[in-house]
Amino acid sequence: MRGMLYNSTKIEACIQIEISTAEIYHAFAKRFPGARQFWEAIAREEENHALVLIAARRYNAAGRMTGFFAPLSMDMIKETLDGVKGARKRLEDEGLTMRDALETALMLEESVVESYFKDAFSSEPDSEVISVLKKLLLDSKRHAEKITGLMDELGIPHKAFNPLLPGISPETK
Repeated sequence: MRGMLYNSTKIEACIQIEISTAEIYHAFAKRFPGARQFWEAIAREEENHALVLIAARRYNAAGRMTGFFAPLSMDMIKETLDGVKGARKRLEDEGLTMRDALETALMLEESVVESYFKDAFSSEPDSEVISVLKKLLLDSKRHAEKITGLMDELGIPHKAFNPLLPGISPETK
C-alpha cells in the first residue's frame, strides 16, 4: 500500500510537469505567432501525456503499477519541476526571443525524458499501460528532435543529445 501511495505522489508530480509544460508551450504559441502551429502541436501532445499519466494513476490505484515508478526518485522529479518553474518565470521576460523559447523547450524535453524514464522500463513487465508510457517517452524524444530541427532551420546552435542512450555526453552542434 505504501508503494502505491508513493507512486501516486510521483505520478501526480509528473502530471503537473506535463500540464505545466503544455501551458508554457501554449504561451510560446501566443508569443511567437509565426510558429504558433509548431508550439500548439507540441502543447497538445503534452496534454495527451498528462492524460496517459492520469490513466497510469488509475492503474496504480488498482495495484497494477507496482514497480514502474520505483526507479524515479522524488529528487529527480523535483528537479524537473524546478526547471518547469524556471521556464514559467522566463515567460515574464519581455525580451524573450524565439531562440530563448526553443532553448527552454529543449531543456524541458531533455529533463522530462531523463526524469520520467531513466531505467524505468526495465522494472515493469509489458502491459497496455506500459506500452502507452513507452510511447510517451518516444513522443518526448520526438519533441526534442522537432525543437532541434527548428533550431537548425533558424541557425540556432544547440546541444545534440540522445535521451534513449544515457551516459552519452552532449556535443555542441
